[in-house]
Amino acid sequence: MKNLFLILTIFLCLIGCSNNNTNENQTDSINNYETSTNTNIQITLSPYQIKSKELEEAESIALNKAIKDTEQKIQNDKRLTNEKSQKFQNEARIMDSSIEIG
Repeated sequence: MKNLFLILTIFLCLIGCSNNNTNENQTDSINNYETSTNTNIQITLSPYQIKSKELEEAESIALNKAIKDTEQKIQNDKRLTNEKSQKFQNEARIMDSSIEIG
C-alpha cells in the first residue's frame, strides 16, 4: 500500500510539473508573439507629415522673403556692376581726352 501511495504521489507530481511546464511554454510563446508583433510595428512619419498649419505658413513666408531678398541682391549687384563699368568708361574718356590735349 505504501508503494502504491508513493507511486501515485510521484505520478501526480510528474503530471503537475508537466502541466506547469506546458503553461510556461504557452506563456513564453504568447510573450514572444507579442514582442515580435510590437517590434514589427513601425511609425514612420516624415517631418512633412507632422507639420502644423502655422508652421507651413511660417515656412512659406520665410521662403517668399528669401526669394525677394535674393532677387533684390541680384538687382543691387547688377546696379553696382553697371556703375563700376560706367565709372571706368568715364575715366577712360577723360584719359583719352587728356592724351589728345597733351
